[in-house]
Amino acid sequence: MKAQATIALVAGLLANAVTAQTSLGELSFGAPQCGDGKLSGINAADCNTAVAQLLGTHCSGGVCSIPAATGGASESAISVLVGKCEAFIGAFADGKAVTFNEDSVQQAFPGFISQCLAASGGFGSPILISTDGVIRLVISNGESGGG
Repeated sequence: MKAQATIALVAGLLANAVTAQTSLGELSFGAPQCGDGKLSGINAADCNTAVAQLLGTHCSGGVCSIPAATGGASESAISVLVGKCEAFIGAFADGKAVTFNEDSVQQAFPGFISQCLAASGGFGSPILISTDGVIRLVISNGESGGG
C-alpha cells in the first residue's frame, strides 16, 4: 500500500513537472533586427565562442533547455558573456522551462552575428525572433543601460 502511494506521488510530481515545460521542437527565424546600434568593442570571434559555450552548456543530444524563469518573470532565459559579446536566448512561455532543437539555433546565429555586426549607428541590441514569436536570440556588448 505504501509503495502504491509513493508511485502515485511520484507520478503526480512528474505530471506537474511536464506541464511546467514547453517543447518547441524545430525553430525557424525571420530576418534579424540589427537595431541602429553600434556594438562597441564587440567582435564576431567572441560572439561565436559565446554561442558555442551557451549551446554546449544548455544542449544535449540535439535538444536545448532553458530553465523556468524565476521571480515571476514571463521570459525564461540563458546567456553567456565572452570578451565583449553576450549571447542570449530568451523564451516567452509564461515563465515555463522550454526545450527546442539545437540545430535551428546553431544555424541561425552565424548569419545573424555577421549581418548585425556590420550594422552601425545609434542604439539597440541586435535581435532575431523565431517566426512563432516565442524565442529571441540577442547579441550585445554585455553593457547594461544606455544614454
